[in-house]
Amino acid sequence: GAGIATGPNSRTGDPRFANPVTGDFHIVATSAARNVGVDAGVTTDFEGDARQDGFFDIGFDEYVAPACFATPNNGVKVYS
Repeated sequence: GAGIATGPNSRTGDPRFANPVTGDFHIVATSAARNVGVDAGVTTDFEGDARQDGFFDIGFDEYVAPACFATPNNGVKVYS
């Protein structure tokens, strides 16, 4: 729209927040904001998570893959 500046580093796409209805604005693995930012000298996100993989996520949250482990009943528990 009018008044929005764009340029060669502009990005568009779905940020894919975890659950914006409940206020959970963490990005998920398929977020358009993932690994497309630039190094602005910010080494951690708002929770203290380190910027990872040498790539930077756009915004205040760095995506961190959940830790998984197998359980004796062959189920999978996911912790994030």
